[in-house]
Amino acid sequence: TRHDPLGPAVPAESVDGLRLRDHAVIVGFGRVGSTIGRALESRGIPFLVVEHDRGWMEHLRSRGVPVLFGDAARRAVLEHAHLERARLLVIAAPGAYQARSILDVARQLNPAIDTVVRTHSAAEQLLLERQGVGAAVMGERELAFGMARYALRRWDADPSDIEALLQTLRAQPTPDANAPV
Repeated sequence: TRHDPLGPAVPAESVDGLRLRDHAVIVGFGRVGSTIGRALESRGIPFLVVEHDRGWMEHLRSRGVPVLFGDAARRAVLEHAHLERARLLVIAAPGAYQARSILDVARQLNPAIDTVVRTHSAAEQLLLERQGVGAAVMGERELAFGMARYALRRWDADPSDIEALLQTLRAQPTPDANAPV
């Protein structure tokens, strides 16, 4: 048989041996995915990484991180990740088209899977929300909220008032960056 360069590098039986259930599947383990992984790990929440960068996958495996190598938009890869038994799918990889493809496959395997997806535009965020993702998070918007939080604290604003304001801002549509203020 021919080696599939996008197939899993971790043998399916080694992942099967983990008996994953009620776990998170994190697609992409760069700056965003690895931060999520650390948060889950700190709470003892099991997760499995799907990574398309072979060098990074090998590094993660050497650290003991459960990881599959491959394209998460391929059904076989998500099957090996036991998505049908997972509680959450985290799409931390940056590609919008890839995210939608992964969602399509994921919903075939587990129609009830909860999802959180990284996005880079208000239009993509709206599209993903309309498609029923649990959360579509736009990086620049969250960055703006963090910077606003810091700025307001410099003027001694009450932390609970700041959080209430940020929740109000989150509920509002993202302004068009090219529109005059």
